[in-house]
Amino acid sequence: MLKHNSVVLFLVGIIIILICSEAMADETFVIPNESETLVTEMKKAMKKNGFRVSPDLKRVAYFSWAGGKQSSVVDGQEGKQYYDIGFGTLIFSPDSKRVAYIAGTANKRFVVVDGQEGKQYDGVYIHLTPWGNYGSAELIFSPDGKRVAYIAATGSKRFEYINGTGGKMFSVVDNQEGKQHDFASSIIFSPDSKRVAYIAMTGSKFFIVVDGQEGKHYDYIESPIFSTDSKHVAYIAETGRKRFVVVDGQEGKQHDFAGFPIFSPDNKRMAYIAEIGSKRYVVVDGQEGKQYYDIGVGSLIFSPDSKRVAYIATGTDGKIFSVVDGQEGKRYYDIDAGSLIFSPDSKRVAYIGKARSKMFVTVDGQEGNQYDSVVLTGFGGRLVFDSTDSLHYLAVKDDKIYVVKRNLRR
Repeated sequence: MLKHNSVVLFLVGIIIILICSEAMADETFVIPNESETLVTEMKKAMKKNGFRVSPDLKRVAYFSWAGGKQSSVVDGQEGKQYYDIGFGTLIFSPDSKRVAYIAGTANKRFVVVDGQEGKQYDGVYIHLTPWGNYGSAELIFSPDGKRVAYIAATGSKRFEYINGTGGKMFSVVDNQEGKQHDFASSIIFSPDSKRVAYIAMTGSKFFIVVDGQEGKHYDYIESPIFSTDSKHVAYIAETGRKRFVVVDGQEGKQHDFAGFPIFSPDNKRMAYIAEIGSKRYVVVDGQEGKQYYDIGVGSLIFSPDSKRVAYIATGTDGKIFSVVDGQEGKRYYDIDAGSLIFSPDSKRVAYIGKARSKMFVTVDGQEGNQYDSVVLTGFGGRLVFDSTDSLHYLAVKDDKIYVVKRNLRR
């Protein structure tokens, strides 16, 4: 059910984001425990353009069509027109100061960073979603916002949405091309922005590449991550239809399925999602948790103090709920799995919930005001704790987008 409902949330998010404009106003009013500041009025004319909200929730960028050409519009300023711009490829840097996206001519693709065009390639890789739509681009900023990396292609892998046969794929980091492979994907920076890792394939075997060094070959590899201190690397590998976590080359217990590993902030703990038969569960420090019908992709998190664990699960009744330190929360129609967050002091938990036609933010089990929608994490929206007693987020009501600040003091 979570897999199906995630599609619902995804589509709702598209509707919200794609109809925004950058029109600004300073209208503010207060309702019990929440203050709303108008950010953007929605316009029907913008329905077909893709939007992205910056991490600080203060900037809006989108693509515009005119005369058969596309251009980016950032903070109301229109950029250069191109034959094509990859839908969904526009990203802000973590500090919200920089913007990048994939553009192209009739037969070439290149990355544009802060208005500057990079080298042209036969292709720049973009994931396809399970539903056949454009997904995330293999285009990232480093955590400090100073570096840029992506996966490029040459030869018959010329289009960003087709892997194809023949041709080669390779990393491009700070405009420097890496070794060519039959396939490459999932490029990441370490938290200190100094290291780079990605998944590659030669023939029928996959392997991890970390700082240019190739690892052991497996039948399949996914979900590479660095530890918080940037010293360790983990990923999911598959051999003989069994999956397991590999940490610094050391293989863990085999499962029918394993995925989405995370390190704790203090780098002393690890958790991941596993599966046996048709049931999924979380493994924390080697200990297997309760089995559920499904566990939300991207929902598994440690608290900032590394002592607590939370995730979003689906029960056999199809209802979705949070699980915090093993305690199940209220059941909902849907929850945005990527929105789950702890407060900086690790004492509070918040997430975006949905009750059929309305969405809201729940903090420590207490629901906030209902809105037509809350801007989802897939489009740059997120929940931000300003302190233990305050958080803010973006929400939509009556065709207007607001920054909502919620006072948690009782």
